[in-house]
Amino acid sequence: MDACGPLPLESGGGEKYFFSITDDFSRMVICFPPKEKSQVSEYFKANAERVLNRKIISVRCANGMEFCHNKFSKYLNDQGISCDKTNIYALG
Repeated sequence: MDACGPLPLESGGGEKYFFSITDDFSRMVICFPPKEKSQVSEYFKANAERVLNRKIISVRCANGMEFCHNKFSKYLNDQGISCDKTNIYALG
């Protein structure tokens, strides 16, 4: 998963970032449009398993601040989700 932005133009709803999740098994890509990069972890919590329709057991994410803060790491740990962090530009 990765987050990108700010983009040069906002969407009609004011979003200027996008957050993508790629399912390694199916290669399905899902994008969410948060208004701020700080909302990425909340989008993940609220939508990832529901949209993918399966239990998430592992995530691979860029080593950016939106994924590395203690609250998100604690959430993943509490859910039993392992997290592999890559170099910041390795997923692009």
